[in-house]
Amino acid sequence: MITVVVSAYNVANYPQGGGVFWEYMQFVQGLRQLGCEVYWLEDLRGSGKAAPDVSNVAEFAQRMERYGMAGKFILYESRRTESGDV
Repeated sequence: MITVVVSAYNVANYPQGGGVFWEYMQFVQGLRQLGCEVYWLEDLRGSGKAAPDVSNVAEFAQRMERYGMAGKFILYESRRTESGDV
């Protein structure tokens, strides 16, 4: 089985953006139908906020579970300097 990691941008931070979620989820579902094991990778600070919103992360996790991706997503928080560098 081929393992694929889809690296999304600012989806978990932006639950009201359903179209953004579906843009990536279409790739995920297509790859899964082809027999790939798919993981979703995302930086929680893609929106530029100081800290991730816990309620947004919880809603994202529920969506992922609804579409068969429970336990198949990796959310991380990068450390940024005051200038915005990682």
